[in-house]
Amino acid sequence: MNNYQNSNTILRRSIIIGGVAALISLVGALFETRDFLTAYLEAYLFTLAIPLGSLAILMLHNLTGGEWGLVMRPVLLAAMRMIMPLAILFLPVIIWSAEIYPWMNNSWTNYLTPFFAFARTIFYFFIWIGTASLLHRTINNSALGDTEKKRKLQLINAPGLLLYFLTMTFASFDWMVSLDAQWSSTIYGLIIIGGQGISALCFAIIILAWKEGAKPEHFHDLGKLLLAFVMLWAYFAFSQYLIIWSGNLPDEITWFLARIRGGWEPVGILVVAVHFAVPFFLLLSQRLKRNARRLSLVALTLLSMRWIDTIWYIEPAFYPGKFHLSWLHISLPIAFCAIGFAYFLYCLQTENG
Repeated sequence: MNNYQNSNTILRRSIIIGGVAALISLVGALFETRDFLTAYLEAYLFTLAIPLGSLAILMLHNLTGGEWGLVMRPVLLAAMRMIMPLAILFLPVIIWSAEIYPWMNNSWTNYLTPFFAFARTIFYFFIWIGTASLLHRTINNSALGDTEKKRKLQLINAPGLLLYFLTMTFASFDWMVSLDAQWSSTIYGLIIIGGQGISALCFAIIILAWKEGAKPEHFHDLGKLLLAFVMLWAYFAFSQYLIIWSGNLPDEITWFLARIRGGWEPVGILVVAVHFAVPFFLLLSQRLKRNARRLSLVALTLLSMRWIDTIWYIEPAFYPGKFHLSWLHISLPIAFCAIGFAYFLYCLQTENG
């Protein structure tokens, strides 16, 4: 079986499915504008996590080495090329930012001002797109020898990772924390970064399992890395919860109260159970980690939980104390994922020659 014999068919079908879902969502925007904007922001951030996480993991591998990274490098290179079109798709958030962020109508601090917020957003994407482009050109530059290429990558990766951590931390505050502008958390950015690493790893594992080119030992290494990221994300998330809950300060615990009341309790329990507990115990199995199909099922489950976790973080800010989801929370993720996957397949085909 050819590894990608059906990729063109899947690409075309993804475009059709994504296009139909996008059109349906646009019609819904005329009647349910608020739901459209919240669902758009959630679907956007869920999708953006994959290319940004891929960029970070690629830089991490360039610094540490290992055969696991070489196997998944084409997937990571293709995935991080999605940052450019996603930068354009952030325009609706900017255009209707006053409908999404309360502080846009009445700046709360010198930091939360519309002009400064837009300038920071441009800077974030400039850094991410610039780093991804520089990495892509260096890795695919056949004129460079292995030694020279390694030296140039080392010059890019350390500052690139530092810039990624800084920009993603600030972006998470601008795009997510500021939805509850009176609330703050010093570890929030690390939770989002850990989640992006999980999203990128899960996506790469699913693609490699479909590609049928990686060996069991490669999946074993990726499974161990995925387990490490799951534990890291859980550690950050629990630390935030423990510190805020033990402090019991009214302006801090309100964020959690909005997410454990009014019907959001089952969602929170689901996140704890399926985003951490279940994959943690499953990924302890060496046999499972060496089995591409089983590991890809775990990865698919975790990737689905990343979407649910994104909703759990964002939606209660718009409907505090009330569980609320609309059909747009289904159509918009389908549109983003289908069209994004089609673009990824196109990029992956070019990466493979």
